[in-house]
Amino acid sequence: MGHRKGEMSSKAKLQRALEMARSLPTIEDHDRRIDLVEEIGVLAGFEEREVGASPHDLVPIEAFDPLQQEILRLVARHHGTLVGDMAVGVPWHRFDLLAWSGAEEPRVLESVAPGAPPMPRWLVLQKMGLAGSTWAEARANALRGLDAVQSLDATFLVSVGAYGLEELFESEGLATAVEEALAEAGERGNVYARALLERLAPMADFSMEVGIVNGARLEPLLRAAHRAGGAIAKRFHNMIPWTARNRPLLAALSPEERAALVIKKTRSWGAPNLEMEMDNLEALADLLVTPELLTHLRGIIEGDEELESLYAARLDALGRRFA
Repeated sequence: MGHRKGEMSSKAKLQRALEMARSLPTIEDHDRRIDLVEEIGVLAGFEEREVGASPHDLVPIEAFDPLQQEILRLVARHHGTLVGDMAVGVPWHRFDLLAWSGAEEPRVLESVAPGAPPMPRWLVLQKMGLAGSTWAEARANALRGLDAVQSLDATFLVSVGAYGLEELFESEGLATAVEEALAEAGERGNVYARALLERLAPMADFSMEVGIVNGARLEPLLRAAHRAGGAIAKRFHNMIPWTARNRPLLAALSPEERAALVIKKTRSWGAPNLEMEMDNLEALADLLVTPELLTHLRGIIEGDEELESLYAARLDALGRRFA
């Protein structure tokens, strides 16, 4: 079928989109680059994901036209993702897009799972998650053939948001799964955890470079890295949950580091924080409680009869440590 005068064919549009994508490194203005990437997406013919539609529609990059594949690699390297993260079949996080597209070295999730038809492990997990499989069932199938450390790496990637897979499995269960995978890997798992934290520490923005990194997701890795030896980087001090189980981690910090941590973590506390953390403060009083902290906590309950009835005596008991 011919094209009216002035219209570009689909191939011509793709070529034009490719040329524009190649120009991305030269565009310094952020807003201009966003506009350009949006125009690239339209010209390249990527189908827009409808508002409210499931984002779990991802397909291997080989499902796209070779020119579209190259466009996606260029966008991943020089911008991040397609504008709005709305292209059907395309990962919406840059760290996934880079590995999925081949713009960077593939991770363990991009390796091919055993079985037929051949497909990457992330896709097996996506299919099984959508079908209602538990993490244990999906892991047993999708991660077959991996050694213990590779399986640990894949589990960690899923737990921090790779391909949105954590949404298909119980997030809390995944936190437990990381701990179980660490135990299976033994000392090699501890070494993995230490190396992972060393890689994460200098990152400016975890959400852009690796995913959802917080205390709950890092807790088992922090303990494992401590078992492997070496100090925990200052970047992660505020991510150490204050529980008796993490006493060795907190004890490994210098008194000055703990004092700075207490100030940073509690300066914005209110009554809900006190309710959640009081038991932990009592269990870790020798490491965390200072006269300054007690003054701050007494200020939170002052004038509130209910809070004073709940916590005044307990705070006084902690205060007697400094009498």
